[in-house]
Amino acid sequence: MVEKKLLGKEPQEGFAFSGHQTFPFRQLWPYKAYHESISAVSENRVAFEGTESMLSLGVGANMVDSMKFWARAIGIIDHQNKPTDFGQAIFGEKDKENGLDPYCESTVSLWFFHWNLAKNQDKLTALWFLFNRFNFSTFTKEDYLEAFVDFLKSKVELGKIKKLPSNKTIERDVDTILRAYCPKTRDVGRLRKQETDLDNAEELSDDPLRELKLLSVKSNTYSFIRKNKSSINNALFAYCLLDFWLSNNQINVSLDFNKIAYEVGSVGKVFKLDEISLGDHLQQLSQTTNGQLVWSEQHGLRQVLCKEPSLEGRQKLQQSMLAKAYNNG
Repeated sequence: MVEKKLLGKEPQEGFAFSGHQTFPFRQLWPYKAYHESISAVSENRVAFEGTESMLSLGVGANMVDSMKFWARAIGIIDHQNKPTDFGQAIFGEKDKENGLDPYCESTVSLWFFHWNLAKNQDKLTALWFLFNRFNFSTFTKEDYLEAFVDFLKSKVELGKIKKLPSNKTIERDVDTILRAYCPKTRDVGRLRKQETDLDNAEELSDDPLRELKLLSVKSNTYSFIRKNKSSINNALFAYCLLDFWLSNNQINVSLDFNKIAYEVGSVGKVFKLDEISLGDHLQQLSQTTNGQLVWSEQHGLRQVLCKEPSLEGRQKLQQSMLAKAYNNG
């Protein structure tokens, strides 16, 4: 039975660096990691540790650690390596194939994974910073590094971080994140005057976050892709909007458009949606939620109104949006 609380509602002033062992998130890892957590219990062993886990997962020790890191960060296992409610909803409980996406084949799952990675700074701080606090539309890796280091220095000055991570640690984080989200390129021609997308489908398929098309790269210059994402259906949008709204257990009656579009951790920031795309989703909220969320533009105010007054009621509404997102929204 999936409980009301799925992706977690406790944003923290925490910071996390590394843990991925420089391996970007990979296609089969959520499925394999989830079932490793299940198998370890039935086999009376510790998940993601020792030779048995390496044999079970078919990878070396560093990759086992990376798989565990990403599985925790996307929200399918907890810090005790046990399946979360969200993980059970996606993959099914125990060995039953009754999950919403038991083989992790849907792009909807990838959007949920990205949402969970990017909404809080305590998962992987450099990734959170890129999607929430970094205000460049077009940038180089060096721009990203410089801005992130400046951000960390400000936290050191405030006493939020005892000391800066090493330059090597920060650069590894940045490299890993960019590799996870950007399409690979190759040089064409002797003078390297042109680059094109790598057309090796097998290599591309192992890096699923590229499918979201949040970032592009050309000649070592990266750009955020700010436009409508057709694979974000209305129920998925409503779920994440409610998740943002419920952060810090907020139960305000209304939520302002500017917060939805521009506040740290918002759907506009995390999904890189322009105002037109946001407006399209917001106008569909009433139909998607059976009138529980309503978009309003009265008296010069642009806001979403919630008809459900209780925190518990909003959590139930959010839960219903999770299942609906896998049924074409």
